[in-house]
Amino acid sequence: MKYQAIALLLSALSAAPAAAQIGNPRAPNPMDKAKATIVEDFAWRDPFTAKTTDSFDAACEVTGVFNAEQYTLHQLFDKHPLGLWSYSEALKDFFSEREYPGGFSGLDRHGWDRNVLLMHYDGVPVQVREWIEEQDRTESKHQGLFATFKKPKDKHTKVDARWVAPKDGVVDREEDKDKVILFAPGALYEILPLFVAESSDCKDALLDLSKYSPEPKDGAVVAWPINHTRPSVREKRRQIEITIKAQVLKQKEGGAEAADEGKDEL
Repeated sequence: MKYQAIALLLSALSAAPAAAQIGNPRAPNPMDKAKATIVEDFAWRDPFTAKTTDSFDAACEVTGVFNAEQYTLHQLFDKHPLGLWSYSEALKDFFSEREYPGGFSGLDRHGWDRNVLLMHYDGVPVQVREWIEEQDRTESKHQGLFATFKKPKDKHTKVDARWVAPKDGVVDREEDKDKVILFAPGALYEILPLFVAESSDCKDALLDLSKYSPEPKDGAVVAWPINHTRPSVREKRRQIEITIKAQVLKQKEGGAEAADEGKDEL
């Protein structure tokens, strides 16, 4: 599934009368909703299961809690703090040709119900910021998972384009407080260990994404967002908390046999 749905909805937004742009031009039509599916090629699964604990010990474990704001595409019509109106045009340009990496657990609710997360850049661990910036410089396959923007001066101002890190690698971290990143929840799975590495006793292992694996195995790093709260619609708040857990695995004696038996049962 491509971000083309975002582009189409944002085109409708930009073509709407000015008065309609302030709020939702219409309520989502239930007939517009498609059945939620897992995005194609989503490789990640919850590694913290009984099957894993039967076969592996945690040589290192860390958990961290992070703040975010959660929106749906329908809230692109609403101004902050209820919606992402200020970023709508820039998002159309940025996401129009990129694959949608899914919501939490890779679930794609399609159309208006697709989720978008916002994090304040200075609230994101510096290792995550550096990774995002490096993808932009090198045009890697992960480029486009996260879009960085400078904050608008107020809720009535639109942001024209994303912020791109300078090619020379020199970034003024004092200015990070004036930026945000926007992304689909599914983008998190590519770099979950980076979020919690700094506060762990195994920082080097968690920062080495070559050790990060969707499948539990000896010496691998595994991670998962073990909990995420929901926005309070009644209180008109978009704030959520995401709890990320990561482990470095060490195979138990006899664990290989237990893992093989588990595969045979599948």
